[in-house]
Amino acid sequence: MRHRCSKFLPIIILIVILSVPCCAQAGVTVGIWLDEDEFYEMVIVADVGDIIAGNYTVVDTNVSAPIMLLVLNSEHFSDWMNGSAYLFHVYRYSMSGEFSFPVPYADTWHVVFWNDPINSGAKHVIGNVDHLIDVITTTTTTISRPTTYTWESFEGQLVIYIIALGAVAAAIIVSIWIVQRDRDTEYLSRHDRPRSEGGIF
Repeated sequence: MRHRCSKFLPIIILIVILSVPCCAQAGVTVGIWLDEDEFYEMVIVADVGDIIAGNYTVVDTNVSAPIMLLVLNSEHFSDWMNGSAYLFHVYRYSMSGEFSFPVPYADTWHVVFWNDPINSGAKHVIGNVDHLIDVITTTTTTISRPTTYTWESFEGQLVIYIIALGAVAAAIIVSIWIVQRDRDTEYLSRHDRPRSEGGIF
């Protein structure tokens, strides 16, 4: 029996590896010093259903020195690098922050930690960035229309209630009538007989 199991062991190992939960993640720890107008970039090739998430904190500096975090697609990262107008998908500008970005389409995404020149001085940034792969995300929005009660709707409901109560009352009356009829029939069958047969008049 042991020899048979060992024969299939490579196949079993392969199945186990392939059946690892889809929520696989690749985490990168961030620990960098950034001079003024210097940035640190992480390149992540991600697909729809993935999530890029992370957090950061500026340490070893004064409290008035935030840092900028951007998540950009490949096109807008090029625009940002060239100093052109760009659009971001995630923007944070603070001493510390976190983000969770569901990837809307397959692309090469850039997570940028930027020590922008607005607040001068070197900054020490720590944190981490995770790439959660094949995460199934479902966003549902439920919109409830406000309920407005008008006389017509109230009247219609009242008619339905009256009909329902009438049906219940009719069922009860019919049941009572059937029970009473059965009793009367039984009484007549026992007592409505000729005197010669011992009937009661």
